[in-house]
Amino acid sequence: MELWVGDDPEYLIMDKEGKMCLARAYISTNGQRELLLEEVAILKIEGKMLYLRTLFGEQREIAAAVREVDFQNSTITIAAVRD
Repeated sequence: MELWVGDDPEYLIMDKEGKMCLARAYISTNGQRELLLEEVAILKIEGKMLYLRTLFGEQREIAAAVREVDFQNSTITIAAVRD
């Protein structure tokens, strides 16, 4: 079984084995990680902006850069971009 967000196959949230493909997003500031958003299903990068959306539709837009994606632990670490 596969589960998608909307009708777009780009946004797979559950694979054929039934494993969820969701993550927790953290923002890193001065060496400290703070939880930004849980159950992230979509991460889009457009220039200096990151767009995150959860399984339940909560959205965040932030001027930041991706520092690490840890697939094993389902985490995304980002850092704010300074102008």
